[in-house]
Amino acid sequence: MPRGLTALVLSGLLSFIHLGFIKELPQPWPLWPAAAVAFAFAWRHGLVWGIPAVLGALPVAAIESVTALDLLALLIGVTLGPLLAVIALRKQERWHPSQSTTQASLRFIAVITTISAPAIMLSSVLLGRVATIGLPTSRIAAFPFGLPALGMWLSGTALLLMLIPALLALLDAQPYGEESSATDSAPWFDLSGLAITFVFTLGILSIGLSDLHRLSQYVLFGVFPIMLWSALRNEGRSHALMLFLIGAPALGAAFHVTRQHVASSVELLWMGSMSCLVLACAVACAMVAHALITDRRQALEASRRLGREDADTGLLNDRGLTSEMQILLSQQHRPALGLIGLQIGNLSALRELCGPIEAARMEARIAGVMRELLATTAARSNRVAARWTAERFLLMLPSQSISELRALGRELYSRLSGETFTGPHDSVSLRISVGGILIEPGALVQAEEGLAALEDAIGIAASVNDPQLFVEPLSPSMLAARRAQQDRTEQLRDAIREGRLELYAQPVIDPDAPAGMLAYEVLTRVKDREGALFQPAEFMPLAVKAQLLAKLDRAVIRKIFEWLATHPRALERTWRCAINLAGPSLDDPGLPAFIREMRIAFDIAPQKIVFEITESAAIRHAAEAARLVDELKSEGFGIALDDFGTGLATFEYLKRFPLDYLKIDGSFIRNLTHDELDEEIVLSTLRVASKLNLRAVAEHVHSEEVRQRLQTLGVRYLQGDLFGRAAPIDTLFTSGSTASTGSTL
Repeated sequence: MPRGLTALVLSGLLSFIHLGFIKELPQPWPLWPAAAVAFAFAWRHGLVWGIPAVLGALPVAAIESVTALDLLALLIGVTLGPLLAVIALRKQERWHPSQSTTQASLRFIAVITTISAPAIMLSSVLLGRVATIGLPTSRIAAFPFGLPALGMWLSGTALLLMLIPALLALLDAQPYGEESSATDSAPWFDLSGLAITFVFTLGILSIGLSDLHRLSQYVLFGVFPIMLWSALRNEGRSHALMLFLIGAPALGAAFHVTRQHVASSVELLWMGSMSCLVLACAVACAMVAHALITDRRQALEASRRLGREDADTGLLNDRGLTSEMQILLSQQHRPALGLIGLQIGNLSALRELCGPIEAARMEARIAGVMRELLATTAARSNRVAARWTAERFLLMLPSQSISELRALGRELYSRLSGETFTGPHDSVSLRISVGGILIEPGALVQAEEGLAALEDAIGIAASVNDPQLFVEPLSPSMLAARRAQQDRTEQLRDAIREGRLELYAQPVIDPDAPAGMLAYEVLTRVKDREGALFQPAEFMPLAVKAQLLAKLDRAVIRKIFEWLATHPRALERTWRCAINLAGPSLDDPGLPAFIREMRIAFDIAPQKIVFEITESAAIRHAAEAARLVDELKSEGFGIALDDFGTGLATFEYLKRFPLDYLKIDGSFIRNLTHDELDEEIVLSTLRVASKLNLRAVAEHVHSEEVRQRLQTLGVRYLQGDLFGRAAPIDTLFTSGSTASTGSTL
């Protein structure tokens, strides 16, 4: 049926039904059903579509009216009230869009109560009543002043609040926005709610026919729990329909009982108004309760999505990706699974030079291309696009062969690599690397293992020339190596937690040390479960990758302080004990307090301890390093800047920190006797160190020739294999060596 004809027929039908309930009331009575239809069609399809509803009410309006002005008043009310309400709601949404379903529902209730119902009522009172004053058919004089207006307003509010949401539900629209509810999968009706309503309506009628008929007005309050119960159970469309299907029979039964027992039209109007008030309040409460439940459900769903989806692109995030990937890998008869990873090589540059808007556009562009590629693949299930990390994206899909996966990776690379993004100050071409792996159907792989293998493939792709693309099958040997590495990482984590550390020490030549006192640098070895030692070249990369360096530093500090405290003779002979701090430890705000706690617990003099931080770590964590150095210096500890010259820093960094020692990196010491440039770098470092009153230490002194040359240049603090290799710390004190005292020089 055409839209306009539907509105016309529906308006006319509901108006004729409404006419049967109001024949004892003052004539003419507003045509509330027609107004509800006009609102629903105007809201759903536009203001002009409220006109057919007005035309549908014309026959009933003509029956109700005794003069042309009376008829005009009814038609103005049916037209003006709904349209004003629609305009008011739309303007509110444009001025300040609703932030929640509850806010939108409250707006709807307020507009119907304060705009739509009063506009219809006032047109009938001010025009219709004036038009019938003095006529034989007018009964306005029989009613107290204001009672007809009160009755019209309350009955209109109740009927509009019940009927409009039901009509909009049938039209697949919501009274608080243009969103369609066509996807609402809930049933149209709640059969249990209808059954309760039927029993409740029969109860009202039965009480009305008994001697307790005066209680029927109070029994109507039972509509509150019924509507609230329905609001808790039902979703959008069924909730809107149930409000009408619960309220209309209850109001009709209450009005019928009232009509049977009242003595006058005045009493009928008053009692009917009170019934409408009760029903309007019940409907409003049910609407607000349902809106609150909807908001809570949406908040939980949004929270669930945020736990699985990236907020910027709408793709899965790392948690959602891991979960989906594990589900696919756990399937017994899964196909071969292909993973394609994309890494943005210049994301930070793009953000800094082009701004956040272009960065967001770039992220949306990558997400869009990945979705397009998934849509063009033959597979229709088990396809996932994800934002793995801030600079990495991932495609996961069934793949038949490595060549098919390479073709997909090549397509992704060709569509995105080199794409230009322009900001207010500069433009940047996107630089990406694409890696991929193919997981065979029979391979027993965990999600973390697959992602780690993909990370390696992306790293290989980033290291090759254009095109930066590398795709390979995930072989059993790769899995075995990955699992062995993971096992070693777990062993390292356990060793740090359980304190399975071995302390080694290398002597340092310190001319300031009194006779018999030793200066040395502490080095660390880690024991595995069988007692074998991890060498630094093996466990340091694992600690970096597993982000264990800060924990390792704390464990080493505790171990050294404990060892010194339990070896008082070694503590007495210690002049300077140097301990290395890794870059992540500089970001640990609790490290100074931990060191202070260890010093107090083991009663170690802070003057005996020197903490070494590398130049590169100080550059990367300049603010954190300055804070840490200041706090440690205030406690009395010494500070050394290690590996100076390797961090591409200027001498400006020497002024930034209150240092005690400056350790010249061994790369400038090894070839000192054969490379004039290295000698010049050492000389310039010595001059600056002298100006800043720092002790310059030469590392990696491996030959007597180098030692003599350093002595000629004026370097007095030395460290290297020439004076002793790193050995268990006990041997440094039990061998009787004096290699690191000033007398050796």
